[in-house]
Amino acid sequence: MTDLRTYLRDKLTADGFSGLWCDIPCGCALDDLFACDSDAQLCAPGYRRNCDGCPRQAEDNCPVDEGPDVSYCIGPKPEYPEARDE
Repeated sequence: MTDLRTYLRDKLTADGFSGLWCDIPCGCALDDLFACDSDAQLCAPGYRRNCDGCPRQAEDNCPVDEGPDVSYCIGPKPEYPEARDE
């Protein structure tokens, strides 16, 4: 039997999404679903968003805790070029 996390990951992948996000701000990629303690009912399917050129980063309003390995977040469909899933 497939567990809920696997089922959801497969469904999000099939529908072209990169993970989940919500306005808390919070986001999780397909390989790390439900990594936070947030209420999953607040989550929505989201897309991988490249930090380079992101208007939220330029406005210093980025929900991502920047670090050396951080180059994307999961959020609503971006209005600028998306990062490629690697």
